Amino acid sequence: MPSPPDRHVVTAVLVTHDGVRWLPEALKALLTQARPVQRLVVADTGSTDRGPDVAAEVVGPDAVLRLARTTGYGEAVAEALRHPAANPAPAANPAPSANPAPSANPAPAANPA
Repeated sequence: MPSPPDRHVVTAVLVTHDGVRWLPEALKALLTQARPVQRLVVADTGSTDRGPDVAAEVVGPDAVLRLARTTGYGEAVAEALRHPAANPAPAANPAPSANPAPSANPAPAANPA
């Protein structure tokens, strides 16, 4: 009997900052790992080298997020996870959710003491 399809999706976020020297090797490692990456976003934090362009040549310009040079690592990861390349549109006929949608009138939150 065949095994059921794998429903896990691997999303990779690569944060770069003036790292063109290491970028080809890092991208190669991500793209050739044993567990394939289905979604990849490169978040560049204001590099002054060719890093963003090199990344775009490999993964496509839509998967490269160009952020301000002052962007911190955590903020870059958060921005990348909000990027459309990390969250493609849902399928036209998605399977029913195991978790029903929240009520339109949720119970009020309890006031902390």
